[in-house]
Amino acid sequence: MKWLNKIHPNLVILLIVVIGIIILVNLNIVSFFGKGKGEKDIIIQEYVTNKKLDSLIQIIQSNQEVIENYNIQIKEYQTSIAKIDYKITKNQNELGKIAKEYEKNVDHINTLNSGELYQYFSNRYN
Repeated sequence: MKWLNKIHPNLVILLIVVIGIIILVNLNIVSFFGKGKGEKDIIIQEYVTNKKLDSLIQIIQSNQEVIENYNIQIKEYQTSIAKIDYKITKNQNELGKIAKEYEKNVDHINTLNSGELYQYFSNRYN
């Protein structure tokens, strides 16, 4: 899950390629439609292209912020899971110790005769 802690490199490359394609398409449209038109039309087309780029950049930045927030949550969940795993391990060790004690007691009880058994239980539950 380490790949979730950072933006995947392929995603960044894909976003750069998409932005590059948009720029190239817009430049071709500007140059195609800009021929024979006045300077004002070219400036307007450049302005529109820049606005589209700014919009895409804002979307990318917003997505990066969302990814960063998810990464923070993932780290918190991983910390919580690590604490729970530690508690589980600790409880398993404790249960193992208790099981060994009861096994010793059962083995000891198996060696007692009926009188000793009666004495053991009367002492234990009085």
